[in-house]
Amino acid sequence: MNNDLAIAVAHLAGYLSGAVASDGDIRHYTAGAFVVGDENGAESPEAMIRTFYAKQTILQFSSSQKMDRGLADLERQLGGYLIRKPWGSIEQSIPQQVVDARRAFLAFRIMDMISDMAPEARNLCSVHKVEKDSSGSDSQVTFFCIRINPGFLVLQFNDDSPFVRAHAA
Repeated sequence: MNNDLAIAVAHLAGYLSGAVASDGDIRHYTAGAFVVGDENGAESPEAMIRTFYAKQTILQFSSSQKMDRGLADLERQLGGYLIRKPWGSIEQSIPQQVVDARRAFLAFRIMDMISDMAPEARNLCSVHKVEKDSSGSDSQVTFFCIRINPGFLVLQFNDDSPFVRAHAA
């Protein structure tokens, strides 16, 4: 991975982390970004993600799908992962259209960053959604994998609520 891409991905990872942290449940919901590559040019990201995490955990995915409309589907789904519980416990007093507008704005900003760091993503038109469901005290993890030249740009969203509840004292 070239240095410019590494810096841009780190910037995106920080932005994602800050966006999900603004909800207030910083121990329950986290997000990040990274790039996985494959010399063989694999079309599916699951094996590359498993290799990325190989020394840390064994990943079993519960679902994997190629999104029909690619980046358009990604932008439409991102908002719900960025704002899950709007601004903590005051969510009842916030009109839904305000929450929807904020979700759309954050998703737009992320899509803009992706476009700047990997303009080829528009032409490659390949986005996968890969999920690891929680079982017991495991975290629920969703990966959005965007095809770029060195492999996939991966946006990772973690719902650690089951783990936090299981280990609360």
